[in-house]
Amino acid sequence: MTFSRTCISNLRLVALWLAFSQGTAAVQLRIVDDQIWLDARDTTLHRVLESFADLGIYVRIAPGLDRPIDLQIVDEPVSTALSALIGPHSYALVWDRLEGPVGDWHRLAEILIFRSGARHEAEPLTPRPFGIAVAQAADGSFEFVADEIIIGFAHDADQAAIRLLIRELGATVVESIPELGIYRLRLPAGSNVTALVARLAEHPLVGRAEPNYVYRMPPPMTAVSAGTSTIGAAAPQSGMAPVAILDSGLNLLPELSGFVVGGFNALEPLGDFADTAGHGTQMALVAAGLIRPGGAPDGVGGVPILPIRAFTDDGTTSNFTQMRSLFYALDQGARVMNLSWGSPVDSEFLRQATLRARSEGLVVVASTGNQGSSQPMYPAAYDHVIGVGASLPDGSHWPQSNVGNAVFLAAP
Repeated sequence: MTFSRTCISNLRLVALWLAFSQGTAAVQLRIVDDQIWLDARDTTLHRVLESFADLGIYVRIAPGLDRPIDLQIVDEPVSTALSALIGPHSYALVWDRLEGPVGDWHRLAEILIFRSGARHEAEPLTPRPFGIAVAQAADGSFEFVADEIIIGFAHDADQAAIRLLIRELGATVVESIPELGIYRLRLPAGSNVTALVARLAEHPLVGRAEPNYVYRMPPPMTAVSAGTSTIGAAAPQSGMAPVAILDSGLNLLPELSGFVVGGFNALEPLGDFADTAGHGTQMALVAAGLIRPGGAPDGVGGVPILPIRAFTDDGTTSNFTQMRSLFYALDQGARVMNLSWGSPVDSEFLRQATLRARSEGLVVVASTGNQGSSQPMYPAAYDHVIGVGASLPDGSHWPQSNVGNAVFLAAP
C-alpha cells in the first residue's frame, strides 16, 4: 500500500493527538488560516459555536437558530464548514491578521449567523460564566490554562515547516505578541500540556515553549493601621504620563473623576473594565494618591491612572494576558506599571516581556508577596523590576511581607 504526503501528514497528526490527548470532548475544533478541522458528535449548533468562541472568535447568531449537529470535517475551508453547520441560513465572516516572526497569520475574528435578509437580528452568543479553565501540574507545583501553550520559534526556522508543525499538533493559533515573537496556541481538548512542552523543548523549530501559566490575585487588603486615610488629591495636570494598574479592573468612583485616562479589558477587549473583586480599585486609589496608607508622607497625589482588567471574577489570569497588558500600557503612554500580585513560577517569557517593556521606558513595579517568607515571587524577583515590600506606619517590617533579595524597597 502506498500513501500520499497528505495521508502521511494525517497519520502523524493522529499520532500526536494520541500521544498528548488525555480525554475526549463533544466538540474538537481547530482552525489553521482558512482551513478547519471539526469533530462534533451528537451535539448542538450552539455548543459548536461555543468552541469557536473559546478560540477568541466573536460569535453572533439570530435567536432560534440552534439545531442538532453530528458531523466531521477534515481540512476544509471555513466557509464550507459554516455552510454545513447552519443549513439554509446565511452567515458572514470577519477576518483578522496576526503579525509575528513567521509572517502574517490569517485569523477568523467574527462569525455572524442570521436568517436571509435579516442580518440585524444576530445577537451575541449567550454568555457563559467568564473564567479560565485551570489545570495543575502533576506534582502540584504550578497551574496553567488547560489545553494551551505559548511558543516562540527558532530565529532561522522555515515558515512552511512551522505551519506544518502547528498542523501536526492539531493546534489553532489564537493570538500573538509581535514584540516578543510569540504565539498562544489552543490544543485539542484534554491535551497533556506538560508532556508536549517537554517534547517541544527538543524540537529544532522551537526556540521555547511554556504552558500558559495561571496567576492568582491576592485578596484586597484591610488597613494595617488606623492611620490609613482618604485624602482629597488635586486632579492630575494635563499631559502627565499615567500609572498603569494591571489588576482586577476599576470601579469608576466619584473620587476618581479626572484621574482615569482610558482603560482596557485584557481578558475581553470588547468588554468593560469594571472591577468585581475590589483589589484593582483599591490599588488605583492608592496609586492616584486618593488613599494614603498609614505612615506614608504627605503631598503625594494627583497621579493619572490607566486601569487594565487582567483578572477574572474568581481572581485568575494567564501569563499571555499579563504580557499583552504590558504592551498595551506602553502603547497608551504609561511610564509606570503597578503589579500588585506575584507568583513563585518563573516564566522566561514573562521575564522577556518585562525586560522589553523596561528597555522601552516602562518602570515595572511589582509586589514581592504577602506570605511572610523569603520565597522569590515573580515578576518582582527579576533584576529589572522594582520589587516592593510592606512596612508598618513606624517604618518597621510588616510581618506578612516577604523578605529577601527581591525586595528593592518597602513602604507603608
